[in-house]
Amino acid sequence: MPKVSSELIGLIHSDGHLNLIKSGKGQLFYFCNQRREVVDRFCNLISNTFKCDIHIRKDKRDNTFYAYPPPIVGRIIAKKIGWKTKNYPNLNFSMEEVPGYISGLFDGDGTIFIYKNTRITIPTVKITTDSNFHASHIKYLLNKIDIYSRISLERKGRDRWCNVVITRQKDFLRFIKTVNSMHPIKKAKIESYLNSGDSLFDKQRK
Repeated sequence: MPKVSSELIGLIHSDGHLNLIKSGKGQLFYFCNQRREVVDRFCNLISNTFKCDIHIRKDKRDNTFYAYPPPIVGRIIAKKIGWKTKNYPNLNFSMEEVPGYISGLFDGDGTIFIYKNTRITIPTVKITTDSNFHASHIKYLLNKIDIYSRISLERKGRDRWCNVVITRQKDFLRFIKTVNSMHPIKKAKIESYLNSGDSLFDKQRK
């Protein structure tokens, strides 16, 4: 069986859909994102692993790209990682595999920014999931590579979700040095932060 990389699993767990149809007579397997660069990352990982063609289409209503690998690829991957549900099976990656998995999750469901004013500087990374079960596992995996995080529960109306949040400066720095983002906006931010050197956490002056 071809080896499914942790990076590919991270992408599938974020914006991928690997689902059995309720009747049990079919499946859905596709990946979607509004950034073509992220979709291309998914396609490259799939094609390099399975040597297959992937159909890509763009929904002009919201400019989302959809990538559809062959169904057999979905069935092979599901044997490795299980079918995706709200509480899909958590996988215990090795320490070497964790950065790839987190990178895939971050490109799909992550945000990064630094809040500054005259008194405080708060660097922030968030990875969002609708499953507390999965959020706890992400926290565990980050801790495995010496990155402290916490879980923040949020709600809006009937919707509820979890953010795995990193705000400590040393952990923020470790995260941006560890993650390999292909999302153009997130990648540009990380490169900017890395290039700032010692001035990254300087407070704004009046």
